[in-house]
Amino acid sequence: MKPAAGLPAASRARLAIRDDEVHVLCCSGSSCATRTGRNPGQRTARPVRAAARAGNCATASGTAWPAAARRPAGLSPDRRLMRSGGEARVCGGRKGAMTLTLSDDSAAADWISLSELPWQQLVTFGPAGYESYARLRLLADPAHPGQSENDAPDEDWRDDQLSRLFGLLAAHTATPDDCYFCAWEGLAQGNPPAPAPQVIVPNRRYWLFRGPLTDAGQWPASYRLHDAEPAFAWPADRAWCVTRDVDPHWAGIAGPASLIGYLTADPDLDVVAADPATPQPAYR
Repeated sequence: MKPAAGLPAASRARLAIRDDEVHVLCCSGSSCATRTGRNPGQRTARPVRAAARAGNCATASGTAWPAAARRPAGLSPDRRLMRSGGEARVCGGRKGAMTLTLSDDSAAADWISLSELPWQQLVTFGPAGYESYARLRLLADPAHPGQSENDAPDEDWRDDQLSRLFGLLAAHTATPDDCYFCAWEGLAQGNPPAPAPQVIVPNRRYWLFRGPLTDAGQWPASYRLHDAEPAFAWPADRAWCVTRDVDPHWAGIAGPASLIGYLTADPDLDVVAADPATPQPAYR
């Protein structure tokens, strides 16, 4: 078993990769909340999720991809990971894509870090105060209680919906060229180039980036967040908020009722209305 690259501080949970398995190692060194993923040699490389939830140990959860077969999660299928100087870059897709800029002032995210919501609700649906909420299902809800996420075929995952969602949301804000994006530090493939302010909520720490909505996911190369989906994304006018935590099989959407209705009616998105205060369908 070997430690996964890009781990948070030693005081938090550690991921270790052993062939086709990912284990969460608690501070004591024992393994808990283990989930087994597909062998990297298979045709696709779906994210292997390993969660150390509060009921198992007091550490944060994490996600790792087999190093031999990374995929650009959350990006349209026509994009590819290209190698350049030993680092992976997302190529293709929108021409002339720029790079998001690290924000040196986390105050823009105070409405998240100072929220009094339960942390699980906050990281999956975003702050309170929006008229309506919904889930974008990247994988169909479990067919029965206790179903394992690993039972779902790789082709059933529809991560490409995120790029379409952001494309549609651009028309529903007055500030599409000024947006904020949080990236969870646990998805970085190495240490940051320099200390930077972080957005901190229970069990999660994020770096805050700023830029146009069209650059969602275009992280600075020095942070090595190659495959990471934005954990939070919102425009400067806060017209809506999108969340994508590492554990659920869906992304949360918050906004006006008219926007949620528009998204649920889109035939290319699997969006369903949701009540953030109630338990949501979940795989084990």
